[in-house]
Amino acid sequence: MQKQIRILDGGMGTMLQKQGLQLGDIPELLCFTDPHRITDIHRAYVQAGAELIYTNTFGGNRFKLRDTGHSVEELAMVAVGCARDACRGTNARVAFSVGACGRLLQPAGPMSFEECYQVYREMAVAAEHAGADCIVFETMMDLAEARIAVLAAKENTRLPVFATMTYEADGRTFLGRSAAITTAHRCIVGGDGKSASIAAASVLAKVSRDRYVTEVLDKAYPQYQFARHKGYGTKLHYEMLDKYGPCPEHRRSFLKKWEEKR
Repeated sequence: MQKQIRILDGGMGTMLQKQGLQLGDIPELLCFTDPHRITDIHRAYVQAGAELIYTNTFGGNRFKLRDTGHSVEELAMVAVGCARDACRGTNARVAFSVGACGRLLQPAGPMSFEECYQVYREMAVAAEHAGADCIVFETMMDLAEARIAVLAAKENTRLPVFATMTYEADGRTFLGRSAAITTAHRCIVGGDGKSASIAAASVLAKVSRDRYVTEVLDKAYPQYQFARHKGYGTKLHYEMLDKYGPCPEHRRSFLKKWEEKR
C-alpha cells in the first residue's frame, strides 16, 4: 500500500492572538460574532496547501459554553459551516476539533467516567449532525481521557476518528504517564468469566452505569421508562423506541440492534 502524506492546517488560536484575541476571551464564540474572520483564517490555510481544516471548536464543550447562551450543537453548526465555506471548490476536508475538557478524571479530579463520556459524546454527535468529515481529539494530556473520548465518538457516530497527545520533555504526559505500556500484561477473551478481578470490574461498571441510567436519564427522558429497563434491550425498551424514536443518549451501537428488529 502506497503511503500518502496529508497536510493539516495550523493553529487557530495563534492566528486569532495575532489579530488581537485577549487572554480569557473564548475564541469559539467568534464563530457567532465574527464568522467571516474565522472563515478567512480557514481559507488562508487552504490556500497555503492544507488538506484538512480544523474547526474553531477546540474548547467548545458544555463546561466552557455553560454561561455563553450557546449550546454545543449550535457551535458545531456554525463552526463546521465556516470551515466548509473555506473548503468550497477544493479537495480539503473538515475535521471537527475537540480538545481536553478541562477537568481531571477521578481520582485525580472530580470528573467520573460517565460524565467525561457524555461530554465527548455530545460533541461527537454534534460534529456528525453538523456535517464534519472526521473528528480530531487534539493535544490530549491524559491517556484515560483520550480513550474515553475516542470510545464516545466511535460508539455514537460513523465518523473517522483520530487523536493526538502532548508529552513533556521526559516523554510523559501531564499526569506522569508514559506512552509505552511497560507493565506485563496479556489480553483475555471473555475475561470476566475467567478472572475474578476482571469480573469485579465488570460488576462495578454495570452498577455505575445502571445508577446513571435510573437516576439521571430516567428524569431527563421519562417517556422511555429507563428506571424499569435500565437501558437494556428489553421488549419494553424497544416498544418505547418504536413509539418515540431514539433520544440523544441512545448509543448508535445499541440502535443498530433495534433497527435490526424493526
